[in-house]
Order: sequence, then structure tokens, then C-alpha cells
Amino acid sequence: MHTEPAGDGKTAVKPSQPDPGWKTKIKPGPQGILVAGSTRKGEEATILEIARLTGLTPVIVPRHESRISEVVHTAEKAGFKPDLWTDNPAGSSCLIVNIRGILASLYGLADIAFVGGTLVPVGGHNIIEPLAHGIPLIVGPKHHHFANVVERASKDNICRVFSTVDQGTAAVEYLLNIHSEMRRKPAFFYPDMFLLKMKALLKTMGIAV
Repeated sequence: MHTEPAGDGKTAVKPSQPDPGWKTKIKPGPQGILVAGSTRKGEEATILEIARLTGLTPVIVPRHESRISEVVHTAEKAGFKPDLWTDNPAGSSCLIVNIRGILASLYGLADIAFVGGTLVPVGGHNIIEPLAHGIPLIVGPKHHHFANVVERASKDNICRVFSTVDQGTAAVEYLLNIHSEMRRKPAFFYPDMFLLKMKALLKTMGIAV
């Protein structure tokens, strides 16, 4: 029997909702918020550029806290004025999360998510966490720990795979457009197929929604 690796062992755990007070820390861009979780060295610059081009406020959660200073420098080099989570900013336009244990819930504030360890040869971290919040996501090509999940989610237009900034920008715009279009349609005649597909996908993985 085939068993797909679960990345960090939290695949089947439904995350809690974000703390309502967290919203004050972030000023959404014209297109909302991009939460990039468990990012690795070499991924942040790409995600920051995608966020800039698509009008999203980046919230970066590095996989390792030892890289916080490096990530702050990368954000500054990209033209952002980053704030640290622990400084309790109000309305940040670029937030670097320097504490552990909140990512799974933080995805709930996103309009779109990026899961790290997929643009570099790691294999991907927990892709289920943003999906469990009903958040569309983009991932890099190196997602073999969650290959089956990505394949199914991509078929249902919940996920897009990208390798370059241009591809990532197009993927974000595509997913945001689909989600926005479905939200504008009358629910009686056009049920929200995005969320229906999301729930169906999660149920196949044993996650109650």
C-alpha cells in the first residue's frame, strides 16, 4: 500500500483560527495578504517580488529563526520596510514572523499562501495547513513530500506550481481571480465550487471540515 510522506507529521491536524488581534499587525495590500510559511534560504526574494508585483502584503515565516536577520535584509533589499512580529507593529506592509508555533493558524489570515521548501530541494512542508483554512496556494516544483496533494489540488484549481517570478505572479493572479469570481456569483445559482472542492479534497485525507 502506498503511503505519502506527511512532511512534518501534522498533515491530519486541522489548525485553529487566527487570533482576531493579529489583523491589526498587517495592512493588506490591494489584493490582500500573502502568507509564506516555512521559507528556506533562496525562496524569500522570489516571494517578495511576487507579492510586490501582485499587490499583496507579504507575511514571511522562515523555517528557521536563526535566519531572521537575513530575511529582514532580503526584504529591505527588495524595497520593503519589514517589521518583526514581536515588535507588535500596527498595519505593517511587510511582516517577518520571528516566533514559532503560530504558522498553522496564521495561514487563516491569507488571501493566498506559499508553502516553503518547494523552490529549493527540500520536498515541501505542510501544504495541508493553508488548504484546511480554505486558502489557495502556490508551491514550487520541489514538492515531492506532498506530490499527490498538489496534483489533486491543482486539478481543482486550488493550487498552482511555479518556478519563476513570472510564473508565480501569473499563478497568484489566476487563483485570486477564480476565487474572486466565485465570491461575486449568486450563491443560489452558483455555489462556491472553490470551497466545495477544497472540502472534498480535505475529506479524502481524513480531515473534518
